[in-house]
Amino acid sequence: MEWHCSTYVREDDIGELFSPGRPEQTPNSRISPSVQALPSSATPPRTPPDFEKALEEKRIPTWWSAQPWIRLRPLRDLIVLLGKGCIVTETAGQTTPAPGETGSRFGGPPNLLMTLLGDYWLGRTELLPSAAIVDLLAVFGVTGMSARAALSRMVKRDLLYSEKSGRNTFYGLTDRCRAVLEEGGAKLFGFGLDQPDWDGLWSMVAFSVPEAKRSRRGSIRTKLRWQGFAPLYDGLWISPHDSVTEALAACHALNIEVATGIRGQIVDNGNPAGSALRAWDLASVASDYRAFEGDACHLSEQAKGGRLSDAEALVKRTSLMGEWRIFITRDPQLPTQLLPHDWPMQDARQAFLAAYNALEGAARRCVRDIVAAHNPETARIVFGTADLA
Repeated sequence: MEWHCSTYVREDDIGELFSPGRPEQTPNSRISPSVQALPSSATPPRTPPDFEKALEEKRIPTWWSAQPWIRLRPLRDLIVLLGKGCIVTETAGQTTPAPGETGSRFGGPPNLLMTLLGDYWLGRTELLPSAAIVDLLAVFGVTGMSARAALSRMVKRDLLYSEKSGRNTFYGLTDRCRAVLEEGGAKLFGFGLDQPDWDGLWSMVAFSVPEAKRSRRGSIRTKLRWQGFAPLYDGLWISPHDSVTEALAACHALNIEVATGIRGQIVDNGNPAGSALRAWDLASVASDYRAFEGDACHLSEQAKGGRLSDAEALVKRTSLMGEWRIFITRDPQLPTQLLPHDWPMQDARQAFLAAYNALEGAARRCVRDIVAAHNPETARIVFGTADLA
């Protein structure tokens, strides 16, 4: 038996819930998510009573991060879907596609392509043939039509520029794209690297978004989570880091006019229900760190044992980056004195880096061979002539 999860959301809520990516199916999860839009006036189906009871008893932790590559695990993370009008039914048989068969599990073709460009093309001025990009995305199950639509959107967003040569089209990275990729890469690989001393002060930002601008709610929540904030109460987000200026800048960039930043101490009243730490589900994060570490160690063994094809290595390496990126929005990087003594973050980080490096050779070969099939000279310049170990 497996749990089949169909998410029903109002049409005007889709952007808030799934921007910039949608939940994905993972190998160890037996939850199949799908999305159906209902008219804004429609009432979504009710969830089964047993799930509602679990929700009421708070047996399902309530975290949500609207980032690409959301990792679903049985029951625990369904709370976010339930809260948005989710119907869950139990069905027999394996009805979900295998991971990697669809590009949507990587946050959609544009997000997937940005990850690939950042990993294999950042710092290069050479142009990529459009046919090579289409073939590269095809490894992840993206159709040619979806790939070309993603390229068009990225040009409109000033992330790529295009040039024509005869009947062929080539794409290059814009300065804006390089800046975005450099910032994202620094955040991804610098996450957990340093743990500065804590001065005991908390950053707090309170904001209000009117109903007429409700589409911006999802955007500001995403930005705040990326900055290490979490909601303590509705409209009040906190972080142990000195990030008030960045949070207010994010509000300003989204034209959220009613926003207040506070930097100060939180008085401990001895009641766990009022603790600042309740903004994060640390037990859930720790559990997922340990699961991630086990998965990453297994990937390292597969890569070192030569048990993966080049294409499999590329897909798994990209997926690994996406799963690690989730922790940036879930782990607040609390000061050491606030964390459990056995906090598994560093072990997971080392496992991530080991697997990422172990998969590099085969993944780069896959990208090189795809580019070489359309432009051998560019592949030779970018990747060299020697075989990648």
